[in-house]
Order: sequence, then C-alpha cells, then structure tokens
Amino acid sequence: MRLSFDANYAANRQLASGGVQPNLNGGLIKDMVLSLPPSEEQHRIVAEVERQFSFIDALLLQRIRLERAKTGNKPTAAKAKPQRRTASRD
Repeated sequence: MRLSFDANYAANRQLASGGVQPNLNGGLIKDMVLSLPPSEEQHRIVAEVERQFSFIDALLLQRIRLERAKTGNKPTAAKAKPQRRTASRD
C-alpha cells in the first residue's frame, strides 16, 4: 500500500482537504483504488519471503551453535531457538 500511496502522492494530496495540514478522511481513503499484483504473484512473493526467513533462521541457529561451541556455554532459552517469522497472508 505504501508504494501505491507514494506513486500517487500528488493525486492523493489533491483529494485532501484542510488548511495547513490537509487530511484524507475515511470516505476518501475507502474510495481509493490500490494496485495489487495478481493472487498467484502474491503467493510467489510470500513463498520467497518465507524462504528468506528460513535462511535467516538457519544463520541465526548456526551462530548460536558456534557461540556455544566457542564458549562451552549453553544458550539461554531466548537464544536456543530463533523465533519463526511468518509473512502475513491478509
């Protein structure tokens, strides 16, 4: 949505009303059309983001294991397992 608003900033700004600090009311925002990629492309994007998160999680786990091997200390509960992030599908 941010990209859509940024790309259409001038047009959105003209819809705003008010003096020094123009505002867009809920009705104007509700009537805006947002360009979204097709559903298939959205699923591809989510799959890629999840793949990247898995890669990051693997790197974090590797770092924890290396630190533990280096220091001989067991990781704390918070460091024991990276938190799994998921991309929103809403």
